Amino acid sequence: MFRKILDAGSLFFLLNISIFAADSTEVVEDELPAVSYGFENDFITQYIWRGISYNDGFILQPSVWIEYEGFTFYTWGSLTLNDKQNNPKNHEVDFAVQYSYQYEELLIEPSIAYYIYPGQEEAPPTAETNLKLAYTFLETEVYSNFCLDVLEYDGSLSGDFGVNKNLFENDVANISIDMSTGWANEKFNETYIGESDKSYLFHFVRFAFEMEYYVSENIYLKPHAEYYYIFSPLLKSVSGNNLSNFGLLFGVEF
Repeated sequence: MFRKILDAGSLFFLLNISIFAADSTEVVEDELPAVSYGFENDFITQYIWRGISYNDGFILQPSVWIEYEGFTFYTWGSLTLNDKQNNPKNHEVDFAVQYSYQYEELLIEPSIAYYIYPGQEEAPPTAETNLKLAYTFLETEVYSNFCLDVLEYDGSLSGDFGVNKNLFENDVANISIDMSTGWANEKFNETYIGESDKSYLFHFVRFAFEMEYYVSENIYLKPHAEYYYIFSPLLKSVSGNNLSNFGLLFGVEF
């Protein structure tokens, strides 16, 4: 009899240990930090950077990224396959790390990027720090970017102010529009435009459209378009009166 009671007690004890262990395992698994990663490939008709057109033709811009506890590490590249202006050398590879912090409706996103320009002796590698601030209200994001060169072109400063509005969203697709204006300081103008004039701080207004469509849980497509109206005579000297770009991005995320 004692043996039966002991066996029953032992069984009850082991059962409780098993349940506790299972619960503990679930808690540990739930507490594991999430890691996400993926890659994208954007097919575009023109590479436009802060109102400056670098290539006009068929261009691939692939990227690979991994995100962990608010940090995003990514590599981005631009490869010109066919340039209408016979200038196929404008290739670029970027390496960057970014941190995203959300406080209620305010997003604070500092980052640093290192730029390499393969095959371009006249374009040495450089690095920039960037700070993005964004605030969301009424389903609209108001944002600003500040970009400062800290290596080859130390003191070159540029940025933008903009508004992004989500027009439509469901489980498989969303559509958004974006409007922004870009600005730059005297050092940026000297470096990338070749001229400088303190009276030209703001250079352009940009309008953009983007649709994100999920083909499956992990695969998505992003058709997008952008238009630049350039009002600064300084920037018009290298980019003309306006610029437009169309693209289709293919992405996979896990």
